[in-house]
Amino acid sequence: MALTTNKRNKIIAEWKAGIYPSMAQLAKVHKVSAKTISRITKDISQDNAYLLEVQTALEIEKRSLKSPIEVAVIDREVIKRTKQAQIDGKIQIKSRKILNKFLSNMNKGIEQGDYQDPEEILTGAKAIETIVKVVTPKEPTSIINNSNSNAQQTNIQEIEVKFE
Repeated sequence: MALTTNKRNKIIAEWKAGIYPSMAQLAKVHKVSAKTISRITKDISQDNAYLLEVQTALEIEKRSLKSPIEVAVIDREVIKRTKQAQIDGKIQIKSRKILNKFLSNMNKGIEQGDYQDPEEILTGAKAIETIVKVVTPKEPTSIINNSNSNAQQTNIQEIEVKFE
């Protein structure tokens, strides 16, 4: 009898989480052969096992030291902070896309000679720094590469943003 996709995915998830220490135990629980488990989990590490251990330790600690009201407050705050972190992550992804597009357009314009006035380029670089401050908590550094070696007219070749 063939395994359903749902059962196969459950076996993989339980293996990755390290719920069962051996393939034989996992096979017994799912009523399949150890060979089937071996075939399904081949080249899959138990890389989520540490999450199970950490989460279990946190729950034990939380419940052993706190009153039920405190546990509820902690749980509610964890959910709130997790949701906020997910929102912040989405904002950063969108901001990075905007930054990349803006930076690409600035560099294209520089290559094509659309920007001749150094003030125009510096204004663009400042705009990039502003976007970067939204994108990352790290402090950005703008690097403007130009081709002049003395006090001649500035010839900007490229704008790059690095995160230190």
